[in-house]
Amino acid sequence: MDDDFSDPRLQETDNTPHSIEAEQALLGILMIDNRQYYPDIRDILKPDDFYVGVHQQIAKVIWNRSRLNQPCDAILLKNRFSQDETLKDIGGVEYLAELLESAPDGGAVPEYGRMIADLSHRRLLLKLYRAGLRVVRDPDTDLDAEGMYDQHRNELDAMRALFAANADFIDLREAARERVEMIGVQRPMGMSTGYPDLDTVIAGLAPGKLYVLAGRPAMFKSGFASNIARNIADNAHPDRDDPKGKVIFFSQEMDAGELGERSASAEIGKLGSTIHYQDIAKHAVSMDEKARLLAAVERMPTFLVDEASPQTIGNVEKRARAAEVAMGGIDMIVVDFIQMMSGAGCVDPRNKASYVGEIAYRLKDLGKQLGCAVLCLAQLSRKCEERENKRPRLSDLKESSGIEEAANVVMGLYREDYYMEQAGPPAEHSKLQAYEDRLSMKRGLIEAIVIKNRGGPLKVVEFRTDLGSDLLMPLAPPEEYDTSLDFDKIEE
Repeated sequence: MDDDFSDPRLQETDNTPHSIEAEQALLGILMIDNRQYYPDIRDILKPDDFYVGVHQQIAKVIWNRSRLNQPCDAILLKNRFSQDETLKDIGGVEYLAELLESAPDGGAVPEYGRMIADLSHRRLLLKLYRAGLRVVRDPDTDLDAEGMYDQHRNELDAMRALFAANADFIDLREAARERVEMIGVQRPMGMSTGYPDLDTVIAGLAPGKLYVLAGRPAMFKSGFASNIARNIADNAHPDRDDPKGKVIFFSQEMDAGELGERSASAEIGKLGSTIHYQDIAKHAVSMDEKARLLAAVERMPTFLVDEASPQTIGNVEKRARAAEVAMGGIDMIVVDFIQMMSGAGCVDPRNKASYVGEIAYRLKDLGKQLGCAVLCLAQLSRKCEERENKRPRLSDLKESSGIEEAANVVMGLYREDYYMEQAGPPAEHSKLQAYEDRLSMKRGLIEAIVIKNRGGPLKVVEFRTDLGSDLLMPLAPPEEYDTSLDFDKIEE
């Protein structure tokens, strides 16, 4: 409803979100002592947030004088509006006297301010939705449904700046007291990755933070990410009756079937056997192995997979919000991998270094909005392979320093056995045995090198995998990976 009523007494039957009483009360209090109470609502409210046109005019005068630390009492306002036709229809300057006489105690000024601002934002939302409805119903529009959504989303995003001034500031001492009181009561970290040594270094996966898993090809990035995703899906909330986590995996390198094959291979690996995912893909398994795989799959933690490729950041944002609605919340988003994403919808879609950085920041912001952790895979440049020591460095992040800047944690993956095999055995026969011994020792060993950790240590955490299986194990396997389990127990 766009009507701008001048008479507050004519609006008693108006259903548009507003509160005449709160507006009158706040204006009356400000007329008593604007310099005392204005600071309480300066960052919360603006004159245009008032619903009644007359109240907007009065507020503009009070706001202008208050910014200059000048008084603005009833007498000054009466002089300002004595020749103004604005108040004529509601009793002239006598209306100012009514506001002053009915003013309540000033202790509730911030609450009145927040109420009026919130109702103003609701009116704006209502206006946006009505405009959107008109577009949807317009048979002559050139927009398709996705275009309508994008337009409406942009308008909604533009509203977010309005809410920044409504943020509740937190007293530092209260925040410190709350954290100290939680010692021994609540875990000091985010969701567990499923790997205690890694959790100790990065403090788990916390909502609203961006974690980057970086490496050259064949460093087990996707396998590493899928293991963490399954662990979160299986046990994100150990303190709840239902510990299961809610994960969406944006997989641009592998389709859902490939991820499923690898996950089935990993699950059966937990039960003491090895069936490589390549053999599953080639159907090179016996009927007995197939039966065991099916039994293992039934025990496998699950998550949602989006296999569209290439993805745009706009699509990821939309689909993640849709997943949140479908699942009733979301704990983690995985993106495999960031440099494969299209720059469509970014500020500078032709400049890859620019749009990859923008995508990283938007993924982090999406995690904050949805209250979930974001794990993003990234490709490292070839620079690391040109060095004698090929372990990844932060400067190796390909295409954009924006990834480094946005990330809370960056982990670089490194496999020495891969580079040894690439180089081949030494020409000198005397060195061959040492080469083979070291290759045997390093086979399947993966170093997760924490090369950025905002507020935490930089360390190396080691893992081992069979490489033909998707199962990632700590270097010293804990009891849950008991290789003595009998397959006859699978169906118990």
